[in-house]
Amino acid sequence: MTAQRSLVALPKTDLHIHLEGSMRAATVAELADRTGRLSPVDPREGWSFASFGDFLAQYDAASACLTELDDFRRVARELCDDLAAAASRTQRSPSPSSTTRCGSATGAGPSKACSTVSETAPACTT
Repeated sequence: MTAQRSLVALPKTDLHIHLEGSMRAATVAELADRTGRLSPVDPREGWSFASFGDFLAQYDAASACLTELDDFRRVARELCDDLAAAASRTQRSPSPSSTTRCGSATGAGPSKACSTVSETAPACTT
């Protein structure tokens, strides 16, 4: 007799995830409000994309809401919490634009920004 495991029960892996793309809708709305920007997402409805171009526009608008080092720390912590809740493993992929923005927020440049975010969420570095 062969045992088959349910796909639902198997552990999951996300091989490519960007910090900005992992932001919770409620977090984006809060950060947008704080920075005086229009939120690209309604936190009650969640993310919805009409096309790849629409996805990119919303991604850029959400990314622009990350203006301070604590914003990056918060999003990194939330990503780790979400992954832990899903019993998931990931390979984080900081985008060049996020490291530049985070570097500007720290005043220390992109490499320091990456290590600051990694220190905030060490469980996400696999």
